[in-house]
Amino acid sequence: MRILLSSSPSLIGTAAYGWIAACLRQRGHLVESVRHQTGMASRETEDFDVVVACMTGADGQMLADELPDRRLIIIPFPKYADDQPNSWWQQFQTHRFIALSRKLHEQLLKAGLDSAYFQYFSPVAPLSAPAPRPSGRHALLWKQGGATWEAAVQAARQCLMLGLDHLHICAMAEEDRQASGKGRLNPFIRAGLHISVGDISGDYTDLFARHDCVILPEPSLVDMPVLTAAMAMGRVVIAPDSAPASDYLAHGVSGLLYDPQAPLASLWRGAINLRALADAALARAKRGRALWQEDQARLTSLLIDDGARWPTSDCSAGFGKLLRRRAGEAARIG
Repeated sequence: MRILLSSSPSLIGTAAYGWIAACLRQRGHLVESVRHQTGMASRETEDFDVVVACMTGADGQMLADELPDRRLIIIPFPKYADDQPNSWWQQFQTHRFIALSRKLHEQLLKAGLDSAYFQYFSPVAPLSAPAPRPSGRHALLWKQGGATWEAAVQAARQCLMLGLDHLHICAMAEEDRQASGKGRLNPFIRAGLHISVGDISGDYTDLFARHDCVILPEPSLVDMPVLTAAMAMGRVVIAPDSAPASDYLAHGVSGLLYDPQAPLASLWRGAINLRALADAALARAKRGRALWQEDQARLTSLLIDDGARWPTSDCSAGFGKLLRRRAGEAARIG
């Protein structure tokens, strides 16, 4: 099976793109293509059995403006998708979607589109001995491309609230590296929090191995493999209560979720048992990985478009069938 994977430059090199490409590579001969200022012409796709298009940022409209004369499998990323009304999505009626967020999946179903929801979990590797580090409880602030000073200050406040001792900021964003905002962390240092700043070189799992908690201030689907890798290593993830984190974490059970509008007031009150949260996160990762492995046949079926029907525990699937039935009834009456 020859597969074409088309994506915008902004996605290349991210953890999510790497996972999608690896998943497709297991199923056939994969050719990767980068879209720049145009959509996809039919001549680009005619030599392939399956064409998968990742939809990110403004390239969604470019893709809509130049769709090839064939059926695509589209993987949208929610930060862009959330801003689009159902009427905009309906121009993709003849195509199929793979949704990696439950919220997005339900939005696509409401628009009457053919969407399949998948939840990816990273492999669970045997836990190695903790890397040498100073005593205490350690948190890592992780953000693709580097953190802002605002995110660093928020993470420091959260660490003090949770009784953590060390905060390591993976890196600062390019525009913040030379800024004078570093002094904003001094009050937290005086309060007893040890703060360090590094860089994003190397594998993020090496960083996770040296910390008890991973703070993801603005997780998106691009960060989904990062989030699940942290869980698979038995790390406590702290993230806003929004997709994709809310799809994977149960607040106070397998992680900590907070209201983005009130990141301190809604986070936690009272003593916190990091060990119990970490154990639950690892158990959730193991269950999720097993379900993801079981779901491989359904993913292959969708790619080859064999028309097979698959049982699913996804509650929104029944909702989608109801919406499509009502739309059909309305069309017949009209």
